[in-house]
Amino acid sequence: MKKKLLVISMIVALVMTMTAVTACGGGGADGPVTINVYAGGSDNVRQAWEDLITAFHETDTEIRVELQFIPADVGSVIDTFIASLEAGVETTDIDIMDISENDLVRIVELGGYDALLEVSPETIPNMAHVTVEPARGAGRGMPYRGTTVVLAYDSARVPNPPQTVEELHDWIRANPTRFAYNDPTTGGSGDSFVNTTIYNQMPVEAATSVDERWVAYWDAGFQILADLHPYLYQSGGRVLYPQRNQGTLDLLSTGEVDIIPAWADMALQQIAMGTLPDTVRIYQLDPPLTGQLQMAAIPTKSQNHEAALEFLNFVASVQSQEMLVEEMAAIPVIPADMLSEGTLAILTGFTTTDFRVMTIGDLGPRIQERWQSEISTLD
Repeated sequence: MKKKLLVISMIVALVMTMTAVTACGGGGADGPVTINVYAGGSDNVRQAWEDLITAFHETDTEIRVELQFIPADVGSVIDTFIASLEAGVETTDIDIMDISENDLVRIVELGGYDALLEVSPETIPNMAHVTVEPARGAGRGMPYRGTTVVLAYDSARVPNPPQTVEELHDWIRANPTRFAYNDPTTGGSGDSFVNTTIYNQMPVEAATSVDERWVAYWDAGFQILADLHPYLYQSGGRVLYPQRNQGTLDLLSTGEVDIIPAWADMALQQIAMGTLPDTVRIYQLDPPLTGQLQMAAIPTKSQNHEAALEFLNFVASVQSQEMLVEEMAAIPVIPADMLSEGTLAILTGFTTTDFRVMTIGDLGPRIQERWQSEISTLD
């Protein structure tokens, strides 16, 4: 019932927003065209989009871009868009969506390829330099940055961190309360840790499949998560799963835990800003935790295709790609030789080929639901 009420609320909000935008008009003789970019997640994502929009406005006075940002603990862009598909709306005020590769799979599964505008170097010239594409749904979204989940640790307390998954599990058991991952429903780093733990016990091909048959293989991974539960971070004498990606970073910064899964871009950015101690380091496990390509997609039912395509052309430019690296340590989607040496130095060796991507469509939310009912409720 709560889920149905949430969907209804999102649909109502969407319709109200669409009405407001329609009333404002789409620009033309009386002023510039206004387009809406819907994005969500952590605050560094909001800041990056705001800076990209500001830079674009300095180059284009005929298109105004508005950011509609949905914090991770409030909702998600994908849920908002799927609600509009289920409601059968004729038009949408969502002109551009910031979605993950897994979100793209969910959209295609539900609404088909025609739910999203086809994009290519013919419509977005700078896409000619984009060197990566999603495992499924290619041409229905433009990859604009990459990121991956790594382990972040305080080297002052853990001089020799565990290098393999098995070593990590042993370390967690040997160091009770010193490891944490966030509630996977509130942030991608915890979600990556949960999904990786489960899919490490499964055939490799399962990680890029939406086939229902893989659900039967989840038990072994969930048992590992249950076994690790008593050894995780505690507060008030009970195991606590922090909220959002930032929650675990905060625990690491205050010394309450020693190792956490974290988005590489968030950790590198906060180390540079000084909000994480300068003794914090990041590295990748063997086998790796999962990362993702972030896509910018245009709904077919948007009324501002041309303006949206022009803005995405700017997002794929060298200027924008350097901004994304410099401001959020994003992994660029264009060749390294197109970027300055100073910009590349920020990445400390990460490239788009370092990803371990998981695209499992609606199986992802089902894992989260099972985690909430079986793991988060453990004593």
